[in-house]
Amino acid sequence: MRIFPAPSERQVSLCALHSFERVSSFLGMARQRLGGELTAFEAMWNGYYRLTIERVSGVARPLPTHHPFYVLLEASGNNAERIRADVEELLERAKDENVVLDATIAPSKASAAAMWGIRDSTLELGRTFPYASRIGFDVSLPIDRMNAYVNAIRTRIKVIDVQAFAIVFGHVGDGNLHLEVHHEHTPERREDFEKLVYNITGEFGGSISAEHGIGVLKRPYLKISRTQEEIEAMRAIKRALDPNNILNPGRIFTL
Repeated sequence: MRIFPAPSERQVSLCALHSFERVSSFLGMARQRLGGELTAFEAMWNGYYRLTIERVSGVARPLPTHHPFYVLLEASGNNAERIRADVEELLERAKDENVVLDATIAPSKASAAAMWGIRDSTLELGRTFPYASRIGFDVSLPIDRMNAYVNAIRTRIKVIDVQAFAIVFGHVGDGNLHLEVHHEHTPERREDFEKLVYNITGEFGGSISAEHGIGVLKRPYLKISRTQEEIEAMRAIKRALDPNNILNPGRIFTL
């Protein structure tokens, strides 16, 4: 095992963008300019950013709330002067090429924490809505399909409940997307919304779980993103390593 020291410098920036295509372009520019020092690239659709600013107490407002997309970018390393220069050059180029509409760099650790506080207020935002009528999803899919996927979700949940809406954010650089579907006026339709979202995830070639595992709740939907042959292979490994089925029995699949 080899342990590296934690980076001594972090540069955090919040950016506003006009479209998801520009979010994707900006990710490519950031990877090219910052390389391995790009340590976070968090995308927030307007609904998430705006509602967090409006509904969560104590959250900062670094940029106006009318832009379609926001990106929280972080670069980390040990050369403070060079990292800041790299981030400034990246943002300047992105603005010149009309990739980024507006941007701000955190001038202090406190302001950096305030920017991260927006992205990290997912639980606080969720608690401002009725618990029984909100469903959280953790999916992964190709970056170039993300926006079409989100648009499909937003359109098709209206078939179940015309007042339903989705809040979306995610670790775009990793292909991970989080969304919450809110259906305050049809709390009894929870299972219908779950099936719909997972089926759309399958249509777009995504995985029903990006970070939080399958467990018991997602077990009925595993077949959407894994073939029967893949599931049988997983069962075979489970039997080989846990022949008595004593390790988390019933999770992921049944034997």
